[in-house]
Amino acid sequence: MELSTGLNAIREALVNMLMHADYFSPSHSRIRIFTNHIEFFNPGGLPKPLLELKQKDISMPRNPIITKLFRMVKLAENAGYGLDKIESNWKEYNNTLPEYDLAFDSTILKLQLSVNKDDISKANDYNLLLSDVQKEFGSIEKSTKRSPQENCQLLRDKYGIFTGYLRDKTK
Repeated sequence: MELSTGLNAIREALVNMLMHADYFSPSHSRIRIFTNHIEFFNPGGLPKPLLELKQKDISMPRNPIITKLFRMVKLAENAGYGLDKIESNWKEYNNTLPEYDLAFDSTILKLQLSVNKDDISKANDYNLLLSDVQKEFGSIEKSTKRSPQENCQLLRDKYGIFTGYLRDKTK
């Protein structure tokens, strides 16, 4: 089964992040997803300038054992084309190029997301609903006339949702 170009770019970014992470750093690799981009943070700077790594197709994995494992399962190859694969696949998928935020002790790769108006509208609707639930929960929490189970049922009836957070708060 062939992955879409967007998923190929994300998979390659994840594999690169894990292969090249500085596991002795006090900070940790992480992926954060925002409304407008996906961010891959990696402790440890690049071994050479970014342009040189891309021009010479240099493969200098920080973690050769992890790299070998990824190569065995065909998630990485020896050539050192990871950055090219991320860029070409993301460009084809989203018509944008990745952004790099490079520091001595960390590397951040940002993949821009296209955001359509429907998604923004849904996020705003969700935030309004969340705000209503939080207000309602505050008034429920102050009320001593109902049992926690009755408060739970009230939230379910009114909003049709009930999260673990609210359940724990009403016990």
